[in-house]
Amino acid sequence: MRLRSGSFRFRGYKSFNEFEIPRLALVYQNLGNLSSLYYRLPGYTLVAPVLGLLAYDATNLSATNLPELDMAASLEPISVRFGGISRPSGITAKCVVFNLDGSIGLNDSTPDNVCKTYRQGHFSIVVDSADLAPSPSPSLTPPRSKGPTCRGSGKSSDLWSAGSCSCCCCRCWSSA
Repeated sequence: MRLRSGSFRFRGYKSFNEFEIPRLALVYQNLGNLSSLYYRLPGYTLVAPVLGLLAYDATNLSATNLPELDMAASLEPISVRFGGISRPSGITAKCVVFNLDGSIGLNDSTPDNVCKTYRQGHFSIVVDSADLAPSPSPSLTPPRSKGPTCRGSGKSSDLWSAGSCSCCCCRCWSSA
């Protein structure tokens, strides 16, 4: 059976034999320059933003704390592509997955910065911190930042909401 997004738009899919498929919301997150505030991996340095893909039960979109759905790919893995990442030659990059249960997994990434997964979660690319050149010593007075820059807009934002950037960090695709 093949379902298109319109099948879920108003009602989910309630009549496939004994199965009932709820309305769902897929949430895409790009933590951008806030990635290192939310996710750290000792001994490694993030070289790409943390990207998330999560599924929620959307039967009541006006509710708060929507229940998470356990989403998994069955045959072919989900590809997570990190564009615009340049790695110095000789440095091995790894895909890191921050699972919903708090566990962390490391896998080799492909040369074109693609990570593969069968489950939802948060993903990034890391390199061993020992492989990186030492950073320059910090200046005595660091420059004042205007706030996080939203991807694609080129503008900075001083708007903050619940400790995260209120602009362009999260996008929701809903069947509603």
